[in-house]
Amino acid sequence: MFNLAKKRRFSAIPNFTRHFAAFVSVCVPLGFNLAIAQSTNSALDNSSGEETRNGNTVDEQQQAQTSQEDRQETVVVSGTGIARSVDLWVNPVAVLDRDDIVQKLRTTLGDTVADQPGVSTSFFGPGASLPVVRGLGAERVLVLSNGLGTVDVAVASPDHQVLADGIEAKRIEILRGPAALAYGGQAIGGGVNVFDSLIAREKPAKNFTGEAFSVFSSVSDGNDSGLIAQGTQDDQQIVYSFSASLRDHSDYSIPGEAESEYLHADEEDDEDEHGTHGTAENTNVSASSIAAGLSWISDRGFIGASVRSYSSDYGLPGHSHHEEEEEEEEEEHGSPALDLEQTKLEMHGEWGYDRKFFSDISGAVSFADYSHTETEDPDEAGTTYENSGYEASFRASHDLEFALVTGATFSNKKLSAVGEEAFLTDTETSRFGIFAHAADLKSTGLAWEAGLRLENSSFDNVKMGSKDFSLISASGGITWRDDAGLILGGQLSLTERSPNETELFALGAHLATRQYEVGDENLSKEKGLSLEGSVRWTGDSVRMGVNAFAYNFDNFIYLTPGTHTPSGSTQPVNEIDHLPVYKFEQDNAEFRGGEIFVVWDATDRGLFDAAWQMRFDLDFVNAQFNDGSDVPLIPPTSASLRIKSQGERWKVETSVKLASDKEAITTSGTSPTTRQFKTDGYNEIGLYGELELSALGYELGTGATAFLDIRNASDEDIRYSTSVLKDYIPAPGANIRAGIRWNF
Repeated sequence: MFNLAKKRRFSAIPNFTRHFAAFVSVCVPLGFNLAIAQSTNSALDNSSGEETRNGNTVDEQQQAQTSQEDRQETVVVSGTGIARSVDLWVNPVAVLDRDDIVQKLRTTLGDTVADQPGVSTSFFGPGASLPVVRGLGAERVLVLSNGLGTVDVAVASPDHQVLADGIEAKRIEILRGPAALAYGGQAIGGGVNVFDSLIAREKPAKNFTGEAFSVFSSVSDGNDSGLIAQGTQDDQQIVYSFSASLRDHSDYSIPGEAESEYLHADEEDDEDEHGTHGTAENTNVSASSIAAGLSWISDRGFIGASVRSYSSDYGLPGHSHHEEEEEEEEEEHGSPALDLEQTKLEMHGEWGYDRKFFSDISGAVSFADYSHTETEDPDEAGTTYENSGYEASFRASHDLEFALVTGATFSNKKLSAVGEEAFLTDTETSRFGIFAHAADLKSTGLAWEAGLRLENSSFDNVKMGSKDFSLISASGGITWRDDAGLILGGQLSLTERSPNETELFALGAHLATRQYEVGDENLSKEKGLSLEGSVRWTGDSVRMGVNAFAYNFDNFIYLTPGTHTPSGSTQPVNEIDHLPVYKFEQDNAEFRGGEIFVVWDATDRGLFDAAWQMRFDLDFVNAQFNDGSDVPLIPPTSASLRIKSQGERWKVETSVKLASDKEAITTSGTSPTTRQFKTDGYNEIGLYGELELSALGYELGTGATAFLDIRNASDEDIRYSTSVLKDYIPAPGANIRAGIRWNF
């Protein structure tokens, strides 16, 4: 059900008409642009008649899919700023290119990257989900857009959307562990950096290029469509870019009851009174974006700017009202929803020098104006959060006997909340940091790296005053690599993180999570000591590796059941306005875990004259507090197997993921309180296939591809132990996605 007034008007249009309109809105401009592109680039096309949808020849494309050397040379630019290949990192790194992103695309970033080893999702329905890396969530996994912060309020609550999305991304880099030293303690769990193509770093191979796609999902009767274009002229140094996207999904289907059997048993009510069957209510999503960019490029560098406007409306599933109401009043009450908007301006530049000490300098700055309103009824005023701010990053590369990068980052944002259900008060946050990172990046033999970051974080709250934290992060690592493909690595890191605004200053009913949250302005900084070890080997047709990690936290900040003394009272209570009191507290904690992978690539073309690949992954993490009790919201042990086959004009992939049970977590005391019910394990099966339409004789250009994607093929009841909503709604049931993608 659509909740906001404009959603109601939109939903009155028949589904087929909406989907057809979305498809036409993509394909009509595409046809016009394709005609221009073919005319403009005819000379280029004649000289490279075998070009495929990615601008490579068919043979080159097949080699890129099957060659271990290509994977090893995939360059990762996130983190410290020292660009290097995947296999020169101690921490495991994953890179999703545009093909991967389109195949794995979900409505949120957390869900899009959740099938990567060591990565899960905070899943707050299809509207808001953040990546969870090695059991560490929002406040310890930094999400970036083109290397800069997203300037939203996603970290403040799991029901808030992070404004970095894969729908228009050309590349997503995922770093596990404290590899993103340049960003300090906010990235001790890892970092996810989403890159778009709005600001070109170099001139494209063609004068006009781009992509359009449209995908329909059966589980939510939904659509995702997008258009990305980039153009230039042979005699010009200017590159212009454009992108737009549209999303519209209704409530998604589920295989059974919305609420879990453990929640049913705990509430001890009749089963008929709990939730819904077959549909996850209030899980609709509607979003749109439009963006443009301009770059000036020379032989020595570039400078560019982009602007993006984004809006999103989505339901808040599992929501709780502030007060208990009679059934008649509930029926009159609208379904809770969140309506957000953001306008963001970015500027990036880089310039190279022929000097040894300064080989190049780069800088980036973004300005953003964000607001969202949470409503229970479209005709009534809701709670509004506003967040405006900017972030800047400057780096210098030094070409010495080793690679050296130095730099500084600065950010400032002002958060305000107005409304009956605002659990945060106005806060201004400023961060300033300087860092240096050095590395001896050898392809064979012994190599080393070391880094240091100094940071100051300050918070100015309108009611509780100011707080300042001086932070330090340092790391050192070594790798050894021989000619036979064996790589050994180890890294030791010390990282400090300041509490965020919510942990310090929250006070009030947080209805999205069904809690009355109480922050603590006296929280001290969190210290993390991490040790990472890695063993990897690459042969002619097999790659394998083991990554193990251990994190020891002092003053680990977490949310736990507690008591609070309301204003005007002398007695502490554990429930306020029918919501249990949850407080931010600190304790020492230990995280232990790792990832194992084995990849087999056929050296020769096999069955159906295709290239074959098989990949097995296993990841696990165990997290406990100082007293031996378990840390909540930790992902289960999971294993996955993927088999992929690719021919000249087609690709087929099948996958299965097995996740173990997670036992219930309780707190001890005079009145034990369940903090997390048991989460059952699950088996998730996926099937994917794509075909170039030219293989069917359609003259739509070499870049037209149709694909079919079946997710959760067995219609499994899947609940994520990392989600605060896991007992109120499961993940979507069986979903058939059918789409077309056109590269020109």
